[in-house]
Amino acid sequence: MKKILIRFCFSILFLFPFFLSGAPGGKNILCTTFPIYLFTRNITKGIKDVKVSLLIPPGTGCPHDYTVTPGDMRKLAAKNMILVINGASLDDFFLKTVKKVNPNAVIIDSSREIDLSSAAPGDAHNHHHHHHTPSCNSCGTHGDDSSAGTKSGNPHLFASPFTARSVVKNIGEGLEDADPAHASFYHKNTAEYIEKLNKLCGEFSRLAKTFRIRKIVTQHSVFDYLAAHLHLQITGNINEGNENSLNARDMLRLIGKIKREKAGAIFTEPQYSSRTAQIIARECKIPFAELDPVANGPVNAPLDHYEKVMEKNLATMRKVLVP
Repeated sequence: MKKILIRFCFSILFLFPFFLSGAPGGKNILCTTFPIYLFTRNITKGIKDVKVSLLIPPGTGCPHDYTVTPGDMRKLAAKNMILVINGASLDDFFLKTVKKVNPNAVIIDSSREIDLSSAAPGDAHNHHHHHHTPSCNSCGTHGDDSSAGTKSGNPHLFASPFTARSVVKNIGEGLEDADPAHASFYHKNTAEYIEKLNKLCGEFSRLAKTFRIRKIVTQHSVFDYLAAHLHLQITGNINEGNENSLNARDMLRLIGKIKREKAGAIFTEPQYSSRTAQIIARECKIPFAELDPVANGPVNAPLDHYEKVMEKNLATMRKVLVP
């Protein structure tokens, strides 16, 4: 009898997070990555009986290397669960788990019907994102292409407000379909948030007209969409095809290319060390600065966190590209 009681108590303790993870009688919305979580919180603001949670903890690193935990599985198995993914092969590995533990779950692919090749119009980018950077925060092409819903391409749609608008639209429409009872609220919030992103896009577009420097170097391919929208040419990536930084031979090759193509600035990201960028910038006698793609952030970030970070990026680009 004592053993049975112990087992019963253990089962209750194991399942307790599962019972707490849901919104009783409402919708449990799980978001795989921080940007998707931030967008979804804006779309669901003020709506009762809806709980939004983040699956991959901020600062975890590249989603490709993330291992689904027992806690994640309990969340994914919750009733009335809606899973919102980045898509574009960044986090599609969650799909296999969901099929096993919750085959009736609703899945919203925020990259649905977005042109993933638009990050490289013409000759602006002569690399096509078929790289793998194990330590990157949001790598290029990921996932198991045999998984349902998987599509290859540059997944960094969130790093440009121009493509973020389409991501937000997809999430909003997906939630309207999945939760008709709150459809009007999702629709209203989505429209309001897209309007804020439209304002950001206008600010970026106006600034781009004043750029005197058009050729830049970035840490990796996270800003390819933003560069394309602003008519910037990325002449090289510091982490392209490498784990953390360039080896001596690759660094010399990149330095030569920067000088040859007359790139005017290097942009790093807060998720990486800037040491290599500093060395290259010093050797090439060009400025370097940090831009934040909003790939990470605090779980309790304010709803306007994305806009604030992008405004800071605007100020940085104004200082560096409009000398």
